[in-house]
Amino acid sequence: MDTTKTVYQCEEQFRDFMMKRLHQDPDTMSEEEKSQMRSRIEAKLRAGKKLSPEEVRFLQQTDPQGYLQYMRIQQLAQALKSQLQHARTKSEANRIIAAAMGAVSDKDPAKEYIIAAMNKVAIEFKSSQAYKKLPETEAELAKQKNKKPHPTPKNEDKDEVEDEDPFDPLDWSPLQDVIDGLPTFDHPA
Repeated sequence: MDTTKTVYQCEEQFRDFMMKRLHQDPDTMSEEEKSQMRSRIEAKLRAGKKLSPEEVRFLQQTDPQGYLQYMRIQQLAQALKSQLQHARTKSEANRIIAAAMGAVSDKDPAKEYIIAAMNKVAIEFKSSQAYKKLPETEAELAKQKNKKPHPTPKNEDKDEVEDEDPFDPLDWSPLQDVIDGLPTFDHPA
C-alpha cells in the first residue's frame, strides 16, 4: 500500500513537472535559462536538426524573426525531401541535392542553417532503402524497363500468344484512340 502511494506521488510530480516544462513562459525564465535555451536552439540549427515544440514556442515568443527564419529553413528542407522522393535514379537524386544547395544565396543570413538542414535530409535519404533501390543512371533505368518479362501462358500454343494484341500503357496515348476510330477508305488506285 505504501509503494502504491509513492508511485502515485511520483507520477503526479512528473506530470506537474512536464506541464510546467511544456508551458514554461519565457518571461518567467531566468536569463541563464534563456541563454541555455538559445544555445540549445543554435546547436540544433547548426546540426540541421528539427526543434522540439517547446523550443519552437520559445523561439516564437522571444525571437519572431528567428522563428520565421526557422520555418523557412524547414520548408526548404521539406521541399528537398519531397523532390528526392520523386527521383528516378541516384544520379538524378544527386543533381537535385546539388541544385537545392547551390540555389542558396551566399548572402542569405541563414545559409549555414539551410545547408545543414538540407544536408541532413540528403544523408537520411541516401541511407534509406528507397535510395538503395534506385538505379545509378538513366541508362540503367532504361535497361530495367526493357527487361520486363512478358509472361507466356503455359497451356497455350505459341501461335495463339503471338496473335494477341500486346497493350503497353507507356506506348498508348488518347490521340491513338482517335486515330484508330477514324474511318478508312479502300479505294483502288
